[in-house]
Amino acid sequence: MTMKGLLLVLSGPSGVGKSTIHNIFKEKNADFKLSVSVTTRKPREGEQEGVNYYYRTKEEFDRLVREDAFLEHVCFSGNCYGTLKSEIDRITSAGNNVVLDVEAVGALNIKKKYPEAVLVFILPPSYQVLCDRLCGRNSESEEEVKARLATFKEQVGYADKYDYVVINEDRDLCAEQVQKILEAERCGERYDSLRVENNAKFISSLLLEV
Repeated sequence: MTMKGLLLVLSGPSGVGKSTIHNIFKEKNADFKLSVSVTTRKPREGEQEGVNYYYRTKEEFDRLVREDAFLEHVCFSGNCYGTLKSEIDRITSAGNNVVLDVEAVGALNIKKKYPEAVLVFILPPSYQVLCDRLCGRNSESEEEVKARLATFKEQVGYADKYDYVVINEDRDLCAEQVQKILEAERCGERYDSLRVENNAKFISSLLLEV
């Protein structure tokens, strides 16, 4: 009988580098598969259908909601995102592990349905660093950047509900820390230095910067 795969969920404020961490992580873990989510936002330059996202209209997204096709879904900054149940089932039933990139509300909904899921919240070293990263992407308008920054405090407010917190000051180091979390979890252990309860002071100090 094939053992069911591990479900890892990464979240964090826009611009914190989740996609970059994903890419580094996938290169080092062939047994972890990225579940492709559905989104109503437009593709960015270089993104591909079925690779980065399944790009759907709002009407198509709403139909999937009515059909109960999502494990979780959320609307954020004018766009909607959803994790297909079929994607998770396809990967984990084959014994492979899954890594998801979802917003905090969706991640916590997943935790309710999959208590064994490992939730990791990625934070910037400071609010100013996040501002610089978002402005430096040049992929959104000034209004869109402001909208994303306006949700920063709300998003970070969910961090204490996660299993782990990782600070993305250096992308390679951040990916390495996520790797250590997974190695510990695979052995049925916890990587204590990154447990959320041991990083409560940093989370509080970050919120005070806004």
